[in-house]
Amino acid sequence: MRLFIIIYLLSSTLVFSQQNVFDNYQLVDTTQYKTTRALFLYDLTLKESHNEGKVILEWKNQRNITFHLIEMRHPITGKLIYRQKHYTNIAEFPKEGHFTIYPLFKKQKGEPVTITYEEASKRNFEPISSASYYTFLEKQADANQRKASAAAAREKQKAAQEEYENARANRITPKVVILIGILFLFAFITVFVIWLVRYLMKPKKSEQYLNRDRRKRWD
Repeated sequence: MRLFIIIYLLSSTLVFSQQNVFDNYQLVDTTQYKTTRALFLYDLTLKESHNEGKVILEWKNQRNITFHLIEMRHPITGKLIYRQKHYTNIAEFPKEGHFTIYPLFKKQKGEPVTITYEEASKRNFEPISSASYYTFLEKQADANQRKASAAAAREKQKAAQEEYENARANRITPKVVILIGILFLFAFITVFVIWLVRYLMKPKKSEQYLNRDRRKRWD
């Protein structure tokens, strides 16, 4: 019985002392938001502040996120003590709190990330991110891979097209053969016509002899 009373008194004292820690944070905003997995935050860290008994929460978010919703609950009772919107990516709170942070955009809230000092210390205060963030990274990696594959396919197709055009330009096609034949025929006809004209215009030998006799008579 005495042991039970002692435990009860110690628990009551602990709850009361922690309640005093949260006295300046009794602010609960009851605004409701629609949940979406399209919004997320990442690299949430919790580290000790230079102010004794306080910790600093810091995180990163998407570009379209305008503000965040921070909830703090009592570590023993789980009672919601604090729930407010924040416009910055950093905040200072009592070390004993259990924290949940939501990204907000208009009337929507994204996937939350929950963190406590005990949990962060076990991870050596390494940052944590929401599951939606890792899903986003996977989708982005897949999209980048598809873009790279498409770019490689375009380059391959372009190289094949250039190779085909070069081969086509260097290849003697039937049209080229016909064109060369036409050019040779035209050249032959031209030479023949010139020769024929010269031949027809050249005086004959009989006429040369007759003209020579006429010149002798006159002499």
